[in-house]
Amino acid sequence: MLAHNSDAPNSHRLASISASLPFVQEPYATDDLSDSFPAPGPQLLSITANSSAPNPSPISLLPLELLQEVFRIACVGRTASPLTPFHLSQVNPYFRSVALELKPIWTHIDDILPIPLANLYLVRSGDAPLDIRVGAWHLRSSSREFIHTWSDILAQYCSRIQSLEVETSEIAMLREWASSLDEHTCKFTRLRKFEYILHKGSRKGEDTVMCPVWIAFPDLWDVWIQGCWINGWVSKTDPFPPTLKRLKITDISELRIEKLVEALQAIPGLVTLILDDIQELPASAGLLPESSYMVTLENLKKLELSRISETEMVTLVAHVQTPTLSSLSASFARHPNTGGSKFLPDFTKAHPTISSLEVAYSTIPGALWSSILEQLPYLTNLCIFACHLTDDDLEALTLWHILPRLTRLNLDNELQLSTSFVEQVVRTHPDLVSVSLRGWDPSNISSQSLESIKQRVPHIYVETLRNAPEDVGQSEADSESDHSCSDSESDGEWLSGDEAVVRGNC
Repeated sequence: MLAHNSDAPNSHRLASISASLPFVQEPYATDDLSDSFPAPGPQLLSITANSSAPNPSPISLLPLELLQEVFRIACVGRTASPLTPFHLSQVNPYFRSVALELKPIWTHIDDILPIPLANLYLVRSGDAPLDIRVGAWHLRSSSREFIHTWSDILAQYCSRIQSLEVETSEIAMLREWASSLDEHTCKFTRLRKFEYILHKGSRKGEDTVMCPVWIAFPDLWDVWIQGCWINGWVSKTDPFPPTLKRLKITDISELRIEKLVEALQAIPGLVTLILDDIQELPASAGLLPESSYMVTLENLKKLELSRISETEMVTLVAHVQTPTLSSLSASFARHPNTGGSKFLPDFTKAHPTISSLEVAYSTIPGALWSSILEQLPYLTNLCIFACHLTDDDLEALTLWHILPRLTRLNLDNELQLSTSFVEQVVRTHPDLVSVSLRGWDPSNISSQSLESIKQRVPHIYVETLRNAPEDVGQSEADSESDHSCSDSESDGEWLSGDEAVVRGNC
């Protein structure tokens, strides 16, 4: 579930809703839901079928199971308009009957919908788990009455909500929402995914709790917190649910290491930890990595660190132990001048069993790359992005005893590497099944080397930053069509020309 950060998409969606309102008639009078509609709240509006609907199209002759699957695909995810189920139910009587019987397509509810329409969705969804998004538009400027109305809806259906996103740019609105929800003392017993997003806005000097107590979410698996971590919010008196498996924290101006450790101590079963754009991760004055400020995450398998200074990365791993880690992703985009030379060599030495390593925007010299790769005998996936490397920097990859289990190699946006070098790597790593060379300088691509790589690697992906010579372009096309899906010679022919259209429009 992706957050919309601009007003433009919301304006477009409001226009879409307004365009559909001619279908919404006078007070609710249809007989299919008149007895089941909840009494409280605004009166529901009537949805009537268009009596002048055209004759059934051939799509109406599809088997019911297939048409239901088409409906599910059309309505799934945040990229779909929240009005899609409503529109499907207005096509003709057959579509309407299929849509009303298919409860899951009514479960994605956005507060961009008018309250009567949201209530209609809640009723038509039956007992299916709900996916609710609150605040992207209305919490930015709405009245208390509107906020309390949505809080009442969340309280009434809290036992059915499986995914909840609360998003706004106004800290006061978050506090109002949290306070209103706490008044209901409800528990989201079915909630698995919770996204709590505060965009950059008026949050200076704020130090109050802006989220309902975590005890209200007893079975959470996935949490994303953006822009609103406040020291003392997650603490021993209000810890994270112990069921948490995935934690993502982004865009925090200051998060002290002892507070993060204290929060992590409550979730020993954590599997994935993502820290992105944490501007400060300092320790309090005089703080040492004592046992009270250390945590061992025995089950953590995946660690992602992005837009965090290398010093803060070192501080983090000194306090957070990850003995069974299998995947590391580190991006040094914000601090390219200290790009991993202090962090990566020591970290990989302490974690020799890592099977996946992704590094972006690093300035590690070639000699250090050799020592890093030598320490990872179990690595199967290596992804290096925009690290300004040369063939000499990665010369260790041409040795057969370095990364003997390597199966996937991504060297994207590396403008100085050559395909002749990659050919050598492929020859010494016979288990490679995928090679990605995207964002390359076409002058470093040899059609002869590509042909040799194609013969040894089932899947090769090549993209250049500008038009390549004709023979290189043909090699790229061959590599995409023949090896991305190589069951037969005709595979991929129906996509012919798409790549050129996309590149031309971009």
